[in-house]
Amino acid sequence: VLRYVMLLGLMRKHPKSFIVPTYDMDLIWHTHLAWPHLYASDCMKLVGRIVGHDDSVNDRTEGSKLNRSALQTRQLFFKAYGCAWQKTGGMYNGEPPAWFWSDRARAAAVDAASSPPSPFHTHFWPTRRGLLAGIPGGAQSPLYDPLESPDIAAQHPESPFDDPLQ
Repeated sequence: VLRYVMLLGLMRKHPKSFIVPTYDMDLIWHTHLAWPHLYASDCMKLVGRIVGHDDSVNDRTEGSKLNRSALQTRQLFFKAYGCAWQKTGGMYNGEPPAWFWSDRARAAAVDAASSPPSPFHTHFWPTRRGLLAGIPGGAQSPLYDPLESPDIAAQHPESPFDDPLQ
């Protein structure tokens, strides 16, 4: 969830850019969209506008909108947070091998071996009260900063709302 909130921070700072999520961020984004009223409210708090989600942009060829925007997002993410936008298991790597859909035990073993648990998994979670409920300073905060938690702040010196280009 933290990486998704960081992505929303980029959208706030770069409203004219087409900010591209990685798969882990997109999964949280789709989950957030499942509660439209909460999504709209959280977007207004975090981004200052309701962010549309366009799954029709899927051409990954060199020079395409998705390709150019992903490169720009990677740069903005690193400048803002000092960490990589891409992560193991969160990137498009082409279609899976033919056995992937028929041998689920093998696929699960590959998945488990390549995806260590996130250090943030016990700190952040979506709830019926909203994406921000349960997060320190979350739903009660007029403008949520996911880095308010001391253990997270030590790992990420800049707030997602600091403009990395200024």
